[in-house]
Amino acid sequence: MAKRPIKNRILRAAVLAGGLATYVLLACQGKKVAGPCDGGYTDSDSVWHVDTLAVAKHVTVNGIWGVTPCDVYAVGSVTDSSGPQGVIWHYNGSSWSVVHTTPNAEFHDVYKVSSASVWVVGVSSPESYPGGSLIAHGNGTQWDEHFSDPPARGLLAVWAPDDQNVYAVGQRGTILSFAHGSWRREDNPSLEGLNPPDIYDVWGRPASDSGYEVYAAGAGGTYGGVLMRRFPVGTGARWGEVFSSLVFVPSYENHFAGVWVDSQETIWVLETYQDRIMYDFVLYRFQHNNWTLLDLPAGSGSYYGALRGDTSGVIYLLGCRGVFRFEGSNWSSTYPEPVAFTLNDVWPSGTELFVCGNSDSCGVVLRTDRFTSVSGQP
Repeated sequence: MAKRPIKNRILRAAVLAGGLATYVLLACQGKKVAGPCDGGYTDSDSVWHVDTLAVAKHVTVNGIWGVTPCDVYAVGSVTDSSGPQGVIWHYNGSSWSVVHTTPNAEFHDVYKVSSASVWVVGVSSPESYPGGSLIAHGNGTQWDEHFSDPPARGLLAVWAPDDQNVYAVGQRGTILSFAHGSWRREDNPSLEGLNPPDIYDVWGRPASDSGYEVYAAGAGGTYGGVLMRRFPVGTGARWGEVFSSLVFVPSYENHFAGVWVDSQETIWVLETYQDRIMYDFVLYRFQHNNWTLLDLPAGSGSYYGALRGDTSGVIYLLGCRGVFRFEGSNWSSTYPEPVAFTLNDVWPSGTELFVCGNSDSCGVVLRTDRFTSVSGQP
């Protein structure tokens, strides 16, 4: 079995009670819900609006991103009797469709640069660990693929502020960059060794002088989570460690599972640490040249997935009881109850929130435009 990214391994959902459970089950049977681009929602009383992408023996929907609420991509895999195939879905504001598939593969993340440029990364031969790197670039109708060139392990995350600055990270410490028409593997002394750990997320922002500040979050071997920054050197670059776990328990396995860098010079890092039985989580914030621990939302449950934000500095966390939003100093939630799917990724469009996830046999995207206060604020 392939080793999966933290965001796809740590969230196993409980079953919803009451009417919403019925609503979710109907979604897996193919119920369609109107979107924001075709006259609004059919159910004005529902908080979650569920779109079914696939029903099969095994389905994952790992990543989601878009440019507008009417131009969104989701990626993952569908497994049937012939094995796994990577799948890219597109949403036009009213319905989802499959726009690309790759045999013996699983896509893990997507970043949409513009209406004519989409970058997708994943793993070839996902039934083994580590797999090979898989990169797809498309304009919506035509897709070009690259397999392990240069030689690299499976890829788990991608960030692409433009088509000449694309960064992908993944298994066994892999960091790749794309510029001037070619991919290159970048030096990463922070994770040297025979079996370097995985890197789970990458994000960045424009640098104060020129170019971009790029950060990658992952595991730091036996020393917990590690956050790395890319430092340009001549025509190349070198990565160096800038932050590591403040909460380290020797008997636990620590990872930095997510990173978000906003335009307000703030860095957010989500850490998970586990023993054989349970997971625990820590949220860090770097602000005013200082790292601090931030209280997680009260009543949010024990599991967290993706960490993302928007251009205004609002932060989103996926939890086993919904999607949690941090704005200023307060948490709010879209739905303060357990959800029926593993939640893997979130894209805040500005007017609506898109969340992708799956049960073992059903892949979905959940959409919402509503937030309610979380009782018992930290």
